[in-house]
Amino acid sequence: MLPLVTILAVSYNQKRFVIDALNSVKAQTYPNIQLIISDDGSTDGTKRLIKDWIASEYPSAMFLDHVVNQGLTKNLNSARQFVKGKYYQFLGCEDIMLPSKIAMQVALLEQKPEVDIVYSDMHRMREDGSIESTTHFQRNEYNVPRSGLLYEDLINGCFISTPTALMRTHVVEALNGYNENLTIDDFDFWIRASRQFNFFFHEEVTMNYRIMNDSLSNKDGVHRYKNRFLVYYFNYDRRLQYKEVFDERLDFSLKNLLYNQYKGTALYSAKAFFKSWRFSFALIFFKSLPLLIKR
Repeated sequence: MLPLVTILAVSYNQKRFVIDALNSVKAQTYPNIQLIISDDGSTDGTKRLIKDWIASEYPSAMFLDHVVNQGLTKNLNSARQFVKGKYYQFLGCEDIMLPSKIAMQVALLEQKPEVDIVYSDMHRMREDGSIESTTHFQRNEYNVPRSGLLYEDLINGCFISTPTALMRTHVVEALNGYNENLTIDDFDFWIRASRQFNFFFHEEVTMNYRIMNDSLSNKDGVHRYKNRFLVYYFNYDRRLQYKEVFDERLDFSLKNLLYNQYKGTALYSAKAFFKSWRFSFALIFFKSLPLLIKR
């Protein structure tokens, strides 16, 4: 019997796209799928669309109907107790899985027992559903996809195409799920995973990834640099061969938070100082104190 794959579809105010996303799960050529749909307190009619779709198209799907918006990472973690598959991935309900995605990647994982996570290339899709002329990795040539044990590569920057990733469920279990201190968790998750798990990249395109103008990952300024700081802070590695990389990334984030006049820069720089004892973080702390007392 083919191994069970759990797909966790997460939604929040995505009524324009949610049915296309769910239909792409139904269209998978792989027959043994557990579908969990977890809505994070939508108020735009998304929930009604999901309930109607389940009733008519996928009665076996589980629907987690959260009343209050709690954020992506908490939404993801809320479904962990229901995951039954040998393999797992989550799907944002604005994206579309290509029909052979799961079948192709399960075959790879079954053939390669030493691999824990597979990921691939993906089409970039505009909000209106039109596909860009270049794929994700064609467009981002500086993000060279790699296979193997990737910790030393990933701490320098995230290059995993998260929507395409299928993994053994034991990866999520071993990492105790997603970091609820973060609003965007993928970089943090991949750094933690890369400390112990093996990645494999295959060149096929398996997803249409929708580029949303108002998505969290596209936000500039304070939000971006707060999240970047926290990723390196929570994963701080004091080992001599890695400490400099983490210090440089923390320093970069703090300087940008200071430039953006973020009131909490002093607190963040104090956290960084007591983590690394680097003098430059103390300097940023004193420079940012006026922001803390500013009304």
